[in-house]
Amino acid sequence: MGEVCVRGGWYVQVGAFADRTRVTRLRSQLRRDGLRSCVASRRLRGLEVVFVGPFTRRSAGVRAQMKLRKLLNNNNYLRHVLRP
Repeated sequence: MGEVCVRGGWYVQVGAFADRTRVTRLRSQLRRDGLRSCVASRRLRGLEVVFVGPFTRRSAGVRAQMKLRKLLNNNNYLRHVLRP
């Protein structure tokens, strides 16, 4: 599965996949770009969810969200997670 998100904070959800290969590929790309990622501790509707973060402030999460939209050319979601 990879590193599981264990801290609360602001996260940018960058993908949700049923195929673990796609999760691995996305996380490798993020790592190459110097971004920390993790996966949700449980599957959501059968999907493995990939997050970038955590960020302690919402403003830092918003900046990362904008950067990720350009980098990945996809939509993403800013989430505040109390307990991953």
